[in-house]
Amino acid sequence: MVSPDLLAALNEIAANIHQRYRSHLRELQITAVVGGVILSGRSSSYYGKQMAQHEVLRHGLTIVANSITVLHCAAATSGAEPFE
Repeated sequence: MVSPDLLAALNEIAANIHQRYRSHLRELQITAVVGGVILSGRSSSYYGKQMAQHEVLRHGLTIVANSITVLHCAAATSGAEPFE
């Protein structure tokens, strides 16, 4: 079971990363698992995905998986607008 303090800390880290890279990231979540954390959410670019990963590592966390989905390719072919 994950402690409430750890959950709060992970949520705060995710919120800070999202604020810093808000033009690149949507719905960023950091989930605690055995052995580290899993990143998930959406990014408008590989840069956003990489920056989220870098920021999490900077906090000393071990990333088990980076499951952030990059949507820029889908947006370019579907006519959808990129994040603003």
